Amino acid sequence: MTALVPLTHGPVAPRLLDADRLIERWREGRSPQTLRAYSNDLRHFAGWLGRFVGTSLSTAEAVTTLLAKPQGEANEIVRAYRSAMIEQGLSPSTINRRLSALRSLVALGKELGFVTFDLATRNVRAEAYRDTRGPEPDAMVALIQQALAHPHKPKAARDVAIFLLLGYGRALRRGEVVELDLEHFDPRGSRLSVLRKGNRERKWLSLDPLVTGKLRAWVALRGKEPGPLFLQLGKGGRVLAGRRLSGDGVHKILETVGTKLGGVIRPHGLRHAAITAALDETNGNVRAAREFSGHASIEVLLRYDDNRKDVGGEVASKVIRRLAKLFEDAKD
Repeated sequence: MTALVPLTHGPVAPRLLDADRLIERWREGRSPQTLRAYSNDLRHFAGWLGRFVGTSLSTAEAVTTLLAKPQGEANEIVRAYRSAMIEQGLSPSTINRRLSALRSLVALGKELGFVTFDLATRNVRAEAYRDTRGPEPDAMVALIQQALAHPHKPKAARDVAIFLLLGYGRALRRGEVVELDLEHFDPRGSRLSVLRKGNRERKWLSLDPLVTGKLRAWVALRGKEPGPLFLQLGKGGRVLAGRRLSGDGVHKILETVGTKLGGVIRPHGLRHAAITAALDETNGNVRAAREFSGHASIEVLLRYDDNRKDVGGEVASKVIRRLAKLFEDAKD
């Protein structure tokens, strides 16, 4: 149990800082995906802060170290953390999620009377959905073919099933895929029970028979034991019972295959490609595409549709042609 630390900054807080209790309250009521991501974010912060102060820190010790500081020092530490992540080249979404985890923890600490301040460090600016197209169809085909060519059948079957769920098969998010358990796959009904981002209840999603067939093939090699649907593999493609494949594991699988194909392929890129294809197949029906993608907002799908049609590029061509015509007219 982490030692209780009296707070000395600002007005006297009514309670002693109990980081373990605070983290326990902070974890309550969050979806498994959010909890997994935020918990990893706190561990990342603890690792960085330990290096920053020159000693190894557990997550609770890092929280205690941060919240026992005066408001200005606490914000300065978090600002330094943000700068370190920027210098490391992390994506804005990753940086901002980690900052959000810290802000929400401190906000709860204030609500519970453990601290008397909020974190004021802002997110880094990011242009959301800059490239929503994802890999072209021929790259998707090459990806599946590369996976199928693997000499170990369990790896080939598992990776193909994952790639289809991330991409054209259902456009799931990486976190939605790795949290699946065997019980969430209904082969007879050709459907999958998915906990979509931001939701607290699972939803049954229909699968095309082709995707169901690939999942069946993986399950036949995986075995019928309850537990994670997608498992880690050992040497020789041996299935490691009970050992859930992580989101980082999926990222590394795609990174390895992408290198072999001479490109960079990311999990979210497969999702982007599938959503773009959905808009193509539905003639830009953003409501239908939204049912496929699970986005909370139609506005996000409109960005996909704009990028798909390259409206800005079409307008740019028309504008420059007008200028070119003026030059031609001036010559006459």
